[in-house]
Amino acid sequence: MEDFWSTYNYMVRPNDLPNTTDYHLFRSGIKPTWEDSNNSRGGKFILRLRKGLASNYFENLIFAIIGETLAPGHEEDVCGVVMSVRLSEDILSVWNRESNNRDARDKIGEGIRKVLQLPGFATMVSFLFFYFICWGGDFAHLEHPSMPFETPIHAREKRGDIVGLCLLGTL
Repeated sequence: MEDFWSTYNYMVRPNDLPNTTDYHLFRSGIKPTWEDSNNSRGGKFILRLRKGLASNYFENLIFAIIGETLAPGHEEDVCGVVMSVRLSEDILSVWNRESNNRDARDKIGEGIRKVLQLPGFATMVSFLFFYFICWGGDFAHLEHPSMPFETPIHAREKRGDIVGLCLLGTL
């Protein structure tokens, strides 16, 4: 924990970063790529944010992950978090280890909603299965027969804090 604080205190906050900058904070030994064996069977929760909210949301989320309060009982299922600063929005994502573990996925999603105190209209934090990437985007190859899927949607409605959700798998 001491190592984290010695680094965090000198980090530029996401709101002050230039566009097209990414922060990757992952557990030791895990690379921030879907090809890493720790991530390859997992996925990521994606939240698109209005500009100006990234620092607060990012900080609350990483503190919950480090403090192991994001998804009690499923701490090891959280591989890392990515903050992507873009021109018109910021994208916060939480990567998990095993997308087949529905209980862990549900707990992590609930934890994100709780920690970030998402507004009522944000009833879903989207989840992208890395299988979708591995198989070139063909849902027919996914090994998740019990998972309900929607047609890929790229919502771009602007409401309050959330710019839009990229929905690929229904939670």
